[in-house]
Amino acid sequence: MINWIEKGEGLIKALEVAGFHKVMQDGTVRVFPEDREIEAQAIIDAYDELADLKAGKIKDLHAERTKRAAAILDPEQWMLEAFNAIFIHQKISKGQSTPRQDTKLAALETKAAPILANAEAAEDAEIVINGYTTVDEINNYDVVNTPIWSA
Repeated sequence: MINWIEKGEGLIKALEVAGFHKVMQDGTVRVFPEDREIEAQAIIDAYDELADLKAGKIKDLHAERTKRAAAILDPEQWMLEAFNAIFIHQKISKGQSTPRQDTKLAALETKAAPILANAEAAEDAEIVINGYTTVDEINNYDVVNTPIWSA
């Protein structure tokens, strides 16, 4: 017989991935196939709802960071700019940069500053989220308004 511990939808998904099907029967939770109840109980006992919720919240956080970066600079343009910056940094490290390249790098760094600031804000927010110890803390964290986004 299964000792059901309510741990959210993630637990049901974890059981389904392992090949189980949860059924409520006469007020009792049953898991099929029944001949694997010990394995199902081990999944139920070990399932960490907080880790699942944190991972989901962090995924949402990264989506928000990406959305904000795309609003600052088109992703395709950003890739070209990043390659230019790498090229210029290599020239500078070899003492081969031109004044024009130095100026271009300074402009790229200015353009990238809010994106980098948002990456730092997301990193700080991730640390906060990973420090939470309750479901309510995680659920109440607002990835849009709580981090100190640059733009």
